This record gives sequence, C-alpha cells and structure tokens, in this order.
Amino acid sequence: MAGWVVVQMSSTGRTRMASYLAGLKDPLKSSSHILWSLESVYRGGLFGVGIGNATTKLIGLPFSATDSIFAVIVEELGFVGALGLIALYGILLWRGLVIASRAPDLLGSVMAAGLTFWIIIEALINMTMIIGLIPVAGNALPFVSGGGSNLIATLTAIGILLGISRQSGQKAPADSNERRSYSATVDLRRRDRRRSVSRPGRAASHQR
Repeated sequence: MAGWVVVQMSSTGRTRMASYLAGLKDPLKSSSHILWSLESVYRGGLFGVGIGNATTKLIGLPFSATDSIFAVIVEELGFVGALGLIALYGILLWRGLVIASRAPDLLGSVMAAGLTFWIIIEALINMTMIIGLIPVAGNALPFVSGGGSNLIATLTAIGILLGISRQSGQKAPADSNERRSYSATVDLRRRDRRRSVSRPGRAASHQR
C-alpha cells in the first residue's frame, strides 16, 4: 500500500514503474540505467575484464560508484565474482541468524534478526535492480558502495550484532527455554556490601 501511494503521488515513482513495466515486455525499452547495467553484465561474461578495466562506468553507466556498483563488479570480475559476493552475503545471513538464535534474551534475538535481514534485503534490492528484476530503487550496496552515511549505518549494525554475540557467549540461564531479562536484575546489597534485607531472626527480634 505504501508503494502504491508513492507511485501515485511521485512523478519519479511513476516514471520508474512505467519504465520497469515496459522493460518486462521488451528489454530494449527499459530505462537507460538498466540498459547500461545489462551492458556491463554482458561485457563481464564468466570471469570479467579484470579489476579496473571496466569501460561502461566511464562512458554511460550512471552512479557507478554507488547505486550501480554491482554492475561494475560483474563487468570486472564476471559471473564468478558476482557469485563470490553473493556467497559473502549468504555467510553474513547465516551468521546473523545464528547470533539471533543464541541471543541471551528476546530483545537481542529480534534485534539481531532484524539487523541481519535489513542488510541482506538492502543488498538483494540493489543486485536485483541492476539486472532489471525490480524497479530502480536507488539504494546502496552494503559494504561496497561509495559514501559515508550508508557505511556508518551498516557498520553500526554489525557492531550491535557483535555485541549480541558477545553476550550470548556468557553463561546461559538455568532454563534454556527461558529468556533472560537484564532489566529485571535486582541488587539486594548496599554499596558497603551489607545486606539491605533483614534476616528472619533479626526481624523476629524487632517484632518483640
């Protein structure tokens, strides 16, 4: 529903959707962005033209350092290099889900899974956009695209994942099916190490 509203209210959204639908019927009628991206994929072949030898990034591929960086990778490293990059994202997905399953509490589990899927979906949108499977979205490829803001956000997510992983390495609760809640911890001792709760015998003496 949100996507439909954007397409109806934004001229850019309508243009991108129209070019996407036209490209599904005839690839030659796709937008210039998709045509240049497909040209890069075609030039790359199986093993690519070599690192730094891509030409489409110099003669017409738009946003070659950010939105279209996957097309440059395919041209320079070929289909094999693209599969290698996809495999790295697959490893990240696997490790993120492992961290989520071993998180010490429910909040950590949900947060780890959410951050992992966010990074993977961003990568999936970027790569499928380049080969024309979805409309042009204009998002960055995590860890690869140029630009500081996206890299900072992605590295922050990885830092949170590492923090959750570190917590999961600590001693597990007695009941493995029960999630720990750090906010429920109660300190029964004062700072001077004396008990703040009176013992039963002392309480009985006070009642006398």
